[in-house]
Amino acid sequence: MQFLFELHQKRWESRGLPGIFANQRSRDFNLDIAKFLFHRKWLCLFLLRLSGKPVSVAYGFKYRSKFYEYITGLDPEYKKYNVGNLLRAHMISKLIQEGLTEFDFMRGAEEYKDRWNTLTRWNRQAILTRKGILAGVQHRLHDEYWYQGNRLKSLLKMKQ
Repeated sequence: MQFLFELHQKRWESRGLPGIFANQRSRDFNLDIAKFLFHRKWLCLFLLRLSGKPVSVAYGFKYRSKFYEYITGLDPEYKKYNVGNLLRAHMISKLIQEGLTEFDFMRGAEEYKDRWNTLTRWNRQAILTRKGILAGVQHRLHDEYWYQGNRLKSLLKMKQ
């Protein structure tokens, strides 16, 4: 998990963004979830090393015949070598050997997911709000948060 925290942060910080593990609370939460998954034999952690150096990591879980990839990290210095794809190919091979039949990238539209997937699934979100001025303001703030987040993703894609 420490390699996950480090490599995920390194990747996001190289983009000038904080990353999900920028605060201890998020790291602690994920450690608790990993312990829960480990005790049920669902936890999956994959690590790719080159010359002994960790360069790519993936964290997910398996449930029934399906693998759910939750979050990844990679050393940006090795991105040009496609270390994320190399690790993912190894993961898929190992998961097939274990009898799993499906790999779920979970939410988020990212280019690498399009390259690996043949099927796109959409998440739906419904927001129920109360009537009134405060509820309307909260709803508008939520909409703006998601709009700005999607705008930021688009800008980052153009930057790459």
